[in-house]
Amino acid sequence: MKNKLRYIVFLLLSAYCLMLAVHAQTPTVEKIEPPNWWAHYSVNPVRVLVRGKNLTGANVVAPSNSGLKAYNFRTSDNGHYLFFDVEIGKDAKVGKYNLQIQTRSGNVNAPFEISPKIARRNRFQGYTPDDVIYFLMPDRFADGDTLNNDPAKSKGLYDRAKGRHYHGGDLQGLIDKLPYLKSLGVTAIWTTPVYDNNDKVDTKEIYPGVPETTGYHGYGAVDMYA
Repeated sequence: MKNKLRYIVFLLLSAYCLMLAVHAQTPTVEKIEPPNWWAHYSVNPVRVLVRGKNLTGANVVAPSNSGLKAYNFRTSDNGHYLFFDVEIGKDAKVGKYNLQIQTRSGNVNAPFEISPKIARRNRFQGYTPDDVIYFLMPDRFADGDTLNNDPAKSKGLYDRAKGRHYHGGDLQGLIDKLPYLKSLGVTAIWTTPVYDNNDKVDTKEIYPGVPETTGYHGYGAVDMYA
């Protein structure tokens, strides 16, 4: 009787461990970039990047009625990144779809949207020799919202006493200064990148006599779609 009970316990533990192992290898999706693309756009197909876990060896299947085609799959060695191309067919309809990411350990959906074509009329405008382009670095231009100067995820990187720390400039400050820029005759603004940047002290960009530097300039992007 004792041996039989031990055998049952052994089987239950084995099944539980197997279940945990399978669950640990199930693919997950944290973000898809870009999350959408436009119908009838000249850039087609579009390269898509999925960030997640356990994506090794994955392929992607688009819904049969979506007009989407996914192919050319590649994953990083650690299984955290999956690259593939999405082709939007001429008859594809605008809407939200789920791309199914398939691996040997399971499947997971990644949302992808086909957006309406953007009308060109009265939207896009080039520039001419008559234009005046003003180049600026948002962090050093104007602080329009002091509440976002020292956010929790990058605590301590805001310090106006340090030349290579954040000084608080933001997009609200730029908006507030638009009348001033207009008074100068400025017709276009060119900014340094405004992507989500590294939230830690930069250990690669090192200068003599400067103990610490940050991504205040915008060129330390970690997320091109944030």
